[in-house]
Amino acid sequence: MINGVGEVDGTLLPADGTYTVVVDPTERGTGTTTLRLVTGRDREATTSVGGPPVVAVVDRPGAVTGYRFTAVAGTSVTVTAAASDLPDQCGVLALRAPDGSTVGTGCVINGAGELGPAVLPASGAYTLVVDPSGAATGQVTLVLR
Repeated sequence: MINGVGEVDGTLLPADGTYTVVVDPTERGTGTTTLRLVTGRDREATTSVGGPPVVAVVDRPGAVTGYRFTAVAGTSVTVTAAASDLPDQCGVLALRAPDGSTVGTGCVINGAGELGPAVLPASGAYTLVVDPSGAATGQVTLVLR
């Protein structure tokens, strides 16, 4: 929490059951806080390099939308974002390699943005992720070239 605002973003719970949210201020901090627990609904779909535009919808705080595509090592890709009503943020777009590592990230500012160009390090299945921070929701049209 900074200046009275904070979040725990996108936590996948490993099993059914009862969980506890702990608020533990550092040092001698005291005070009150209001907590809100929101369940996200992640979405996954497919796209392709050079394929038609896709519309990524994030309709709940904490939700993530991912688009999988396959590519070969050495391919240079660029993601163009347009027609977005997401709040201005950097890091909202991410490209993840087959091993889960991040190849690149991008911003969406004033309804548009870009990620890349990025050279893909390995052949396999990549994921283009839209993950707005905080309570942000909205949509963005993406083109993968």
